[in-house]
Amino acid sequence: MKIRQLNGNMRKLIYILSAVSLLLLSCSNVNPEDKKDEKPQETPDPKPELVLESPSGSVKAEILVDNTIRYRVFKNGTAITQLQPLSISLEDGRVLGRYCKLLDTKLSSVSGTIESPFYVRETVRESYRAARYIFEEGFEVEFRVYDDACAYRFRKTSDEGFTVRSEEVRFNFTDVIAMTAAPSPGSTDSDRINASTCFEGYYFTGIDQFPDRRLGMMPLYVKTSGITVCIAEADVKNYPGMFLKRGSGNILYGYHSPRVKSSQRNEYTTKVPTSWYDDIAVCQGKMDFPWRVMLLPDEDTDLLCNDIIYRLGRERQLKDISWIKPGMSTWDWETSFTLDGVSFSSGRNLQTYKYHIDYAQKMGIPYITIDAGCISAYGKSITYAPWLKEVVDYAKFCKVGVMIWIEAAWFSDLMEVGDEASMDAALDKLSSDGIAGIKVDFFERADQDFINLQWKIAELCARNRLVLNLHSTPIPTGLNRAWPNVLSFEAVRGLEHLKYGNTDPVSGASPADQVVYDVTFPYLRGFAGPADYTPGLMRNADRSSWYADDPRPISLGTRCRQLAAFVLYHSGIGTMADNITTYEKESECAEFIASVPCEWDESIALDGRIGEYIIVARRRGDEWFLAGMTDWTPRNVVVDLDFLDASDWKIEIFEDSTSPQAYRKSVKEYYGEPLRVTMKSGGAFAARITK
Repeated sequence: MKIRQLNGNMRKLIYILSAVSLLLLSCSNVNPEDKKDEKPQETPDPKPELVLESPSGSVKAEILVDNTIRYRVFKNGTAITQLQPLSISLEDGRVLGRYCKLLDTKLSSVSGTIESPFYVRETVRESYRAARYIFEEGFEVEFRVYDDACAYRFRKTSDEGFTVRSEEVRFNFTDVIAMTAAPSPGSTDSDRINASTCFEGYYFTGIDQFPDRRLGMMPLYVKTSGITVCIAEADVKNYPGMFLKRGSGNILYGYHSPRVKSSQRNEYTTKVPTSWYDDIAVCQGKMDFPWRVMLLPDEDTDLLCNDIIYRLGRERQLKDISWIKPGMSTWDWETSFTLDGVSFSSGRNLQTYKYHIDYAQKMGIPYITIDAGCISAYGKSITYAPWLKEVVDYAKFCKVGVMIWIEAAWFSDLMEVGDEASMDAALDKLSSDGIAGIKVDFFERADQDFINLQWKIAELCARNRLVLNLHSTPIPTGLNRAWPNVLSFEAVRGLEHLKYGNTDPVSGASPADQVVYDVTFPYLRGFAGPADYTPGLMRNADRSSWYADDPRPISLGTRCRQLAAFVLYHSGIGTMADNITTYEKESECAEFIASVPCEWDESIALDGRIGEYIIVARRRGDEWFLAGMTDWTPRNVVVDLDFLDASDWKIEIFEDSTSPQAYRKSVKEYYGEPLRVTMKSGGAFAARITK
């Protein structure tokens, strides 16, 4: 730890204290979850100016506390940002971080592991150094510096309630930046309206190309001075989600959704705001504000399996997780509830879902997902469709779990009047009747109320042993660590968008841009948390032959691309988008998809460049799955398999063939040589490696 002070005698004293601090830091070895009773070693005196170094020294935060709180970040000795301020303005006129009295600065170090169930690896490594600034006005600011990131958060320590009018978040880069970001879909002149929807848009490269009147959604990728920075947030609770706005020069500003005063339902039952308050959050007593994160990877591939959001997430709130089961699921909505060549009329009925259940049982698929139309949720209770109870009973007999669809607006109505009991009673009924989980849809807002709504639904579902898949939701920020029954989120421009083939009216992005999106979002949205992309279509086409088709949607790119997506895109619920009768005809591909785990013991990013291609290997038990995907550029890749041990291995691999619809499957023995694969335009490969 390096400390700077201004006068000579004080400097000597600080050097002595700094040496003691370093000794304490080197001796600390705390697992933040397994050893909660052990506190990190701390030094007791205030330090208004210091340089906080990561354990290896590769990342540094220079922090200055005087009339303001400012910091700047260094990577390998290069300044990435200028001194940038942070503060929170309250409704009563106080500004936390401006003209406040510093009482103490506590320095600490943590090194250990976090248990990470239903994730991309079994355990997450945790290693950082921290400085916690304590102020007389009843708040703290904590900085953490990791070898790959710098993060800070405010913490309110006094008991009185308060209202937040605004938060000052600024990223002031030292050099010209190139930016890759997904813009919020709203394109009006009102930031409040633009921030009210949370579907992912296509990614744009270059700050000058970013569409006017749009807000950047995080994680957001910046390239400056040859250094990559990803801006994100973590542990957002009781507070709105943050977007980013372009400022002058190389500055990005945080923007937060104001609190919603009134709303009305649209055609999708989404509660769309119609008026707002002038503040962003009303809070009671002690509170942890969200982490503001700058991830600093050495290579693009460091983004693919990064854990920074998980590391900064809230500790697990659920003790017993033995009942939670990740896994694949059939789905009815993408192909409009239809089956081909069956002896009955397919649709939302008992025969159709019994067909799903029989197929799931045969293939070892743990879930079926029944989308909109299975229940009606009005007032204080929910009502089943006439056939649902019989479907669930049959699924229980076959040992297949049923996921059912509910709109977020129903939960929101009850939250607004403080009726948690009715929500709890309805969820208890679902669980008692044998339903395994729920898919909650149409949040499309990131204000304080709808952030809290997600947390409350997760808590109540955990209480009633229901797993969760959250759709049309803000970008995840660690909710799945706190409540592991949250197995997936949408918050991604998934395959369902190709069902209609719409061109973005503001940017002009066409459906063909989905192929580039597919090799961009794993680097950004992917490390924020699980993503329910809903792949698996068995009709495939290139740019020249593709067309929008409902109810038989066609994917852009090759068949192997659909297989690879289940390996590359982590989701605790693996939603298989095509209909069951199609999978029966394409049994070889369906068997591979059904074999892909939805939780992993180990994940390794092997190669790739953001927006161009991606290659990842993942292990579950003694099996490895390997996949790669490219944009519209064909690629010959050589994949080193040195992550395999000295055992005898068999590689079952699916590779692109003569047309988008065609593929070539082969089985080969592994003798230590690299794997050579050709990916066609819009192509991919997928492999299962077994002993």
